Amino acid sequence: MPSPAHLVRRFFGHVRARPLAAEERHWVLELIHPHEAGLFWRQSTADLRHAVETARKVADTFPDDRTVQRAALWHDIGKVESQLTALGRATATVARTLRVPRSRRWRAYDEHGPRGAVQLEALKCEPLVIAFARYHPQGAPPEYDVNVWNALLAADDD
Repeated sequence: MPSPAHLVRRFFGHVRARPLAAEERHWVLELIHPHEAGLFWRQSTADLRHAVETARKVADTFPDDRTVQRAALWHDIGKVESQLTALGRATATVARTLRVPRSRRWRAYDEHGPRGAVQLEALKCEPLVIAFARYHPQGAPPEYDVNVWNALLAADDD
């Protein structure tokens, strides 16, 4: 389980997230394909903010690798299915830790990686984009560059 301090930071980061600025929205539109936009913009303000911040960090290291940037941008898309608020997410995390029976939405939140990967497969995204959504925050599967994967994990460390 994440540390209590991490959970508190995550909770308040979610609650205080500010909407994307026009420049950030434009940057996202350069990274996503038109047929992907409907799914991407369904994310909460906090998830959009986290996606862009994570992708920007990766872009600093891999400025010419759109696939790596897209992997960072899309990694939490599976959270859309749960539709949980910040309080709901915190409760789901605690319930999982305490092994309390969880609701369908809590399970969807817990399973956001594999669920997001299925959505990204349906959109025909690149294999790295799909794999990072599915397997983060675990280590790199053998077919992926460990340095790239570790950069993605480091950028996602909120």
